Amino acid sequence: MAEAPLVQKAHRKFADRLSVVGVVSGPDQSVDQSKLDEIIFQLGLTYPQVRDRDLSLTHLFQVEGTPDVVLLSAERQVVYRGHALPDSLESLLNE
Repeated sequence: MAEAPLVQKAHRKFADRLSVVGVVSGPDQSVDQSKLDEIIFQLGLTYPQVRDRDLSLTHLFQVEGTPDVVLLSAERQVVYRGHALPDSLESLLNE
């Protein structure tokens, strides 16, 4: 949750060069959707949230914990992976 406002800020600032998607991993019985909706509202998140109920995205991107930030190039190649946004997101987007 601490990272979400920073991601939201990047989503707004770089909207013309960056698509942001939040991924919520876990089956329905492990995710309280109403609590999730409340948190999204409280944090003012406007980027889409995708439910990864079968953990296919979690496995595809080898997510081992949260938060996990994965940035993909337009060619769908991983250009950054970490537990926080990169220090210089702008330089990554300009490459």
